[in-house]
This record gives sequence, C-alpha cells and structure tokens, in this order.
Amino acid sequence: MSPSIESTIGFSRRFLNLIVGNRIPGVKSLCCFDLTDQQLFYPEIPPQSQGSGLTQRKKQMAFSALMMESIGIPRSSFNFRASARNDQWKIDCFPLAEREVICADQSGRAFLFDAKTHQAQTMPSLHKPKSLPFTVFVPNANADNDYDHNGYGSTLFVMERIPKPEVGCRAQYSLRLPQAHRGKGVGTYCLDTASHTWSEVGKWTLPFHGRVEYVPELKLWFGLSGEARHLAAADLSSMDSEPQLVGPWKEHCLPEEWKECKDSQLVNLGSGRFCITRFFHTRIHNCDFGDESIAVFTGVEVVPHVRDFNGDANKGGNGKVELQMTPHKSKCHTYNGSTIDAVF
Repeated sequence: MSPSIESTIGFSRRFLNLIVGNRIPGVKSLCCFDLTDQQLFYPEIPPQSQGSGLTQRKKQMAFSALMMESIGIPRSSFNFRASARNDQWKIDCFPLAEREVICADQSGRAFLFDAKTHQAQTMPSLHKPKSLPFTVFVPNANADNDYDHNGYGSTLFVMERIPKPEVGCRAQYSLRLPQAHRGKGVGTYCLDTASHTWSEVGKWTLPFHGRVEYVPELKLWFGLSGEARHLAAADLSSMDSEPQLVGPWKEHCLPEEWKECKDSQLVNLGSGRFCITRFFHTRIHNCDFGDESIAVFTGVEVVPHVRDFNGDANKGGNGKVELQMTPHKSKCHTYNGSTIDAVF
C-alpha cells in the first residue's frame, strides 16, 4: 500500500486555496495549489538550519530568498460573479473549514461552494451588505454531524473592520458591540458564540495582528505578531493577564527595495507546519516596466527542542523545552492585473 498524503508530506492539508480577483468588477476565482506538486517543504529539516549561528543564519535566509523559484497561479476551480445592482458589482468570499467558501454579493445573495466536491448551494442572506467585512469561523464538527440538533453547529460571524451600529438590522443578525468597539477605550473582549454577547477580558490588547489559530500539537495559539508581523505563538488558555509571545521568528531576509504592500496571511497546514504569504511591490533590476507586484509563499515548521543547562539543543536530560522555527522553501508569484485576496 502506498503511503497516505499525510505521511508523505508531513501535514494534514493537501491543498492551499486562493481567492483571486482580476480586472473584471464583481468577479473572483477560487484557485487551488496542490501541495504535493508545489513543494514548500524539504523531506526533513534542512541540515544547514541546525546549529547555525545568527550571522550565518541570516546569510542563508537572504540567499534562499534571492534564489526563490517562480510559480504561477493554477487554473481556477470555480468563478464567482456578483449580480448587477445599480451598475455596481461587488462580491466578498469568506473561507470556512477545509475547502469550503461562502460568497455574498452587494445585494445580499449568498451561496456555499465546496471545492472538494465542486458543488454549490444557495444560502439565506448572511447579513446586511458591509463595506469592509471580515469573518470569524467557529467550527463544531460534532454538532454539524448531529442530525437530532442537540447542540450548536458551526458558526460564521461577519463584522465590519471598523464596527458601527447597523441601522434597521434585526438584533438576531447583528452582534452587540462592546464599549471599546464603539469608540470608548481599548481592550480585549471575548464573544460568547451561543448568547452572542461580549465580555471584557482586560485593558490590554492581544500581541497579534489579524487572525490567530490554535495548534493542538503544540498547545499554543499561532499568528503574526502585532509589531513586526512575524510568526509567533502565545498561551491563551488563561486570560487573567496579558499573554506573552513565544518567538517571534523571521522566516527570511528580503532585499530592502521589496516593500510590503498589504497584510500577510498565515495558514495552518497541521503538524506544526504553516504557509506564510507576504505581498510586495518591488522594482526588478534591468526591467523597463517599473514596479512589480509579488506574492511570496514560504513553508515554515515549528518543532519543540530540548535545551540542556549548558545551552545545547537536543541533548536530553532535564533541560528546558523550547520551540524552534525552521523556514523551508520560498516561492514567488509575480502578478499583473490580478490580486490575491485570501489564502486559506
């Protein structure tokens, strides 16, 4: 029997999914990288990454970044088109679990598409149209498979990036915002997904920027750090005080003329492996066409290491367990006229 895809490449995800926009208003495409073809990981931890000094490590990171292999965006698996309304076309795509995505246009029409089965189904209107929405997906697979409906199923919450009251929106479709979100202070809040109510946790903010995700293998939450936007982790099991970051870790050193142009995105691939996607504007040397837009996909791996009292790693004994991040491969895509809106 041939080995499974999970044991072959070391993680539970086979596909990396992209929501791609183009020059046609109101049209987006779902494109899927097969991770067995676009290999972002070496078969094992690169030998040069083990025991490297800081200076040598930076040289290796910079060299690997400059030697990146170019890749193209795969053909679209499905195209999403908004319905016309007052000569305006706008569609938002919200990733769910695995390879499912919900799409909603400016008129409120919504449908669910499963890239695995290539099936689409219509849905009730999700929410009143929003200008800059973001989503939080709360999975509950056990309840989803409970056909007697004895519990709450998976839930998708949709909010504005700049929250504001929704005039005329029925209460069951709109979350009551905490005071800080209505312009009265800064803090961290928890949302009860059953009662749809907020509670204040503290007067501090989480040390992350954007989405964070729990990794059960390492018992930590992972995301991009709030300041440098580097991969980092934190223990959020207790929220009695401000969480402290583990890391952060920088995956590569890029040329100074490469300027990040929008927020990076992090995808958990399972088994301590992640894909970090960063977006740049850069001027290519000896090129007459000016600036280029580049997306860089990097595979990284986080593993625990035991450090003994003398500072040596993997010596066993009664040493302290620390996490080590190892960058694997980086691949870049140069795009012209298209945009990568989401990676999941």
